[in-house]
Amino acid sequence: MPIIEPPSDSQQLLQGDVLQGVRLYATGRSWADDGGTSRQSSHKFCLVLSRPCVAQHKKTVIVAAIEKYDDKVPKDVDSFTKVCAFLTAMRDGVGSPDRFYLGQLPGKQGRFCARLDALHCIEVPSEQQELSPFLRKRRIGTLNIDFVRDLHLRVFAAFASLGFNEESWLPDDDLNWLVKIAEQEVKEAELELQKARAEKAGRDAEGKQYAEGKIRQLEARVASLQNQIQPYANEKSLREQDHR
Repeated sequence: MPIIEPPSDSQQLLQGDVLQGVRLYATGRSWADDGGTSRQSSHKFCLVLSRPCVAQHKKTVIVAAIEKYDDKVPKDVDSFTKVCAFLTAMRDGVGSPDRFYLGQLPGKQGRFCARLDALHCIEVPSEQQELSPFLRKRRIGTLNIDFVRDLHLRVFAAFASLGFNEESWLPDDDLNWLVKIAEQEVKEAELELQKARAEKAGRDAEGKQYAEGKIRQLEARVASLQNQIQPYANEKSLREQDHR
């Protein structure tokens, strides 16, 4: 059950069909007095989103642009378990709700995804004698039915999931816990930095060299931790003032 299956020549245009070589356009300079101009997209593939009855009976269908997925695999993905988790996260759109993972396209190198934030309308032939050759030429694959069902949920989530403010959604006890843990991490990192600076001072007094790269790394870590905690610490402080 791969994500993309070979299409059948006998099938009509369906939701989940992958098309190639269809030019996609968007409205550029929509703020201009004339309402904008057509701007051609660089995408060479698209995924049909319109439901089957629309795709089969209307002249215009909605498609999502398809582009290459960033397939840089983190260095720590080096075991069976980690590879499975990495691929599953891509499939489920963890952290990237606007990208619907497609895997490999037939005859193409790399991984691909449909951009649910890059939707376009295309005209398709309304007469069967024109539609059949169009599909034979342009359709290179179609979604497995299980992934068509998942597409329904993913399209909804792409527009309905508004997200949360990263700091303000936390209940008081959870926020206090998080800030306390973060402050402890900062203290430990600062202590390690102080030790490194003291060691360097001792080496300098002895006329010996000290690898300053370690100090720079620790300084960067402390600064990074402080930047991460600050919004949560600010939120905690605001709540404490409100509770007075």
